[in-house]
Amino acid sequence: MKKLIFLFICFVFYQATGIAQSLCWKIEGNGLKSPSYIYGTMHLGDKRVIEKANMALPFLKKSKVYAMELDPNKMDMQKIFAALLTSSGQSIKATLTPTEYALLDSLIKAKTNLPISLFDSVQPFVLATLLSIPAVGEADEGEAILDLHFYKIAQAQKIPAVGIESLDEQLDVFTKLSYEEQMIMLRKAMLEENTNENDFDKMINNYLAGNLDSLLQLSNDTTIPKEFADALLNTRNEKMAKRIAALVKSTSYFIAIGALHLPGEMGVLYLLKKEGFKVVPID
Repeated sequence: MKKLIFLFICFVFYQATGIAQSLCWKIEGNGLKSPSYIYGTMHLGDKRVIEKANMALPFLKKSKVYAMELDPNKMDMQKIFAALLTSSGQSIKATLTPTEYALLDSLIKAKTNLPISLFDSVQPFVLATLLSIPAVGEADEGEAILDLHFYKIAQAQKIPAVGIESLDEQLDVFTKLSYEEQMIMLRKAMLEENTNENDFDKMINNYLAGNLDSLLQLSNDTTIPKEFADALLNTRNEKMAKRIAALVKSTSYFIAIGALHLPGEMGVLYLLKKEGFKVVPID
């Protein structure tokens, strides 16, 4: 199972389109009075990711509005916590064998310094996500995830911020996965973590190099249920592209969305081009 990078997970399964390799793009043409900019983020507080993104700060600071996937002011934490818990009383411990449960306990402790017993009632995809990201001790302390890094700078510059999606839309994606499908994903994540087959470092390196096509290849996993893969990226990409197309007609935006939403025949960049815009990579 290829590794999960978005707020919860970030998988793709479609083909690359040969679009140039860059994280930062200018949106122009199609009658726009001023250009907008779009930046592919990685939803992490990794110092390397932040430093890479600082090259785009001039474009943020001269934009009129900052747009991110979710507006932080509209985050309903109670709703999020409810979505993370199972709704029908399933138990991680009861589903795994004793040997599997002991292994998961050791892996989760290594990542979070917390015992697996605290996570027994959560959706399995949450644990699969935890296994895919750096351990607590490996994280860069004090660093906000990149999307919020941009948000804080926008606030300091008195640039208003908006969300492209709603929380309900994002949470609805995970209803496409059954508990059994999530357990398959969790077992694969456990196997990969236990055998040091984690692709996280490869993902980071390709991200820092702006290699969108390589990110697609690393993220490709045909074992992921198609309905979930479609809901996670394709359907969301279509909605985001249409909303971005409408937003940029009014004023100049700096837009930050997950990098894996950018490439591919169903990626936001390609869909914006189909809408008549010119998207130009910025080195």
